[in-house]
Amino acid sequence: MNNSRKPFLALDADIDSRLERLAEEKGVATMVKPSDQAGEGGRVALKAEPKVDPESIPTPRAHMKNFSIEIPDYVWRELKLRAFHRGTTIKHVIMTSLKAEGFEIRNADMIEDGRRDRVSNE
Repeated sequence: MNNSRKPFLALDADIDSRLERLAEEKGVATMVKPSDQAGEGGRVALKAEPKVDPESIPTPRAHMKNFSIEIPDYVWRELKLRAFHRGTTIKHVIMTSLKAEGFEIRNADMIEDGRRDRVSNE
């Protein structure tokens, strides 16, 4: 058995400040004690969250569906050529066609290059 693991750090009075520093380094929201926010009558005043337009949030991958169809090879080539000339993906060409046909597709789901925005940890 390999006992080369570092032992857990002991909890001490400085744990709050160390956790707050770590949270700040990692980009986690800061901890605020409820007594610091207590207003009249000891009640905590909650800050209103900014309203987010659901149209601006792409559909999560867990809610995406795959489908497979058979199409003639000349249609496949045309799809690939259109995607190439537009600088998009085949999926975007198909979604654009569906939208033009009257299907409701959110603008946030019209991702041209197939990559979703990633939150960087820098």
